[in-house]
Amino acid sequence: MGYKISYLEDQDASSYKRVLEEHEFEVTHCKPVKDFGETLKLIEANAPDLILMDFRLVESGGVFNAPPFAQYYRSQVLEEEGLCVPIVLLSNDKNINNYYKDFTSHDLFDFSINKTKFRLESQKYCDLMKSLIEGYSCIKNIQMQNRDLEELLQVPELVKYELDPRIFEQLSSKKNSTDIFMASTFILNQIVKPIGVLIGEDVLAARLGVCISSDDWVGVLSCFKDFFYTGIHSMPYNRWWSDGLDLWWEKEFSDSPSLKRLNSKERCDLIKAKLNLKCLKYSADIADSYPWTICKNTTQALDPVDGYEAKSDSNMSPWLDPEYLSYEAVLDLPDPSVLKELDLERFKDKAKGK
Repeated sequence: MGYKISYLEDQDASSYKRVLEEHEFEVTHCKPVKDFGETLKLIEANAPDLILMDFRLVESGGVFNAPPFAQYYRSQVLEEEGLCVPIVLLSNDKNINNYYKDFTSHDLFDFSINKTKFRLESQKYCDLMKSLIEGYSCIKNIQMQNRDLEELLQVPELVKYELDPRIFEQLSSKKNSTDIFMASTFILNQIVKPIGVLIGEDVLAARLGVCISSDDWVGVLSCFKDFFYTGIHSMPYNRWWSDGLDLWWEKEFSDSPSLKRLNSKERCDLIKAKLNLKCLKYSADIADSYPWTICKNTTQALDPVDGYEAKSDSNMSPWLDPEYLSYEAVLDLPDPSVLKELDLERFKDKAKGK
């Protein structure tokens, strides 16, 4: 077996335990008892690399749910450094969504996983848990040696000078340079997962004006191997440095306009001719569009001008891109008030045929 997991669950845990063990985890099922301290002793007896918790721990007569115990655990970490391991919440959407309305959740769990999605995509989520475990270990080693957390990102030299300096300021802040959980959470949620300094395959394709289903898409990706993200938490996410795309375009197409000034077909045609990729295609339905992002809900290529910007957290980092929804995606929403005020009015006007 590989990494150890303590699974805090008051009911039968055999099915999820079996799935985790299929992915080479060693799992110990721990049932919560009345006292936080005694429950913690049960967990620590396994010396886990990660704690997995169900949200509701009162279904079989328990006296507390996951959030208050996680809060207790985090407070103990401050007193005993060896306790610092990732905590992952495993439950159903309703429970998670109701709780996550409370912003304090961000100070408790490294990640939350819906049970149904976990069963359908167990490889993805097990990779994420392994990434969290390995990430904690890397952060701990760097912090103990008083080295710069910047190392964790493994930023290519060419890209480093293009990045927002506030990223490095955050990494060197006291909270991130001394707290493993805070450093891991910052990198995962402010660098790796969102669209910003890093972009996923869908966004990369959108910005290049290329259809991912093209037979020659792999040939395009090979051009960006030097800008592929290999830092902490890279295992479950394929990401590329967004500034690397700009640098590559400036080098290979120095006589052409910038990517943003070309429509999808023009971008694709230039790349196709330059790289001699005869099977490279653009999406016909956006040939005349200027895509730069993707629809948040459908992941389809989208020109921000044609999209509707979703409301963002007031504490959103300045290096992150806004999230957008296509008109069709907004129509499918039960409540379009998730849009920013001006975009909501623009959507309503279009829906009314104005």
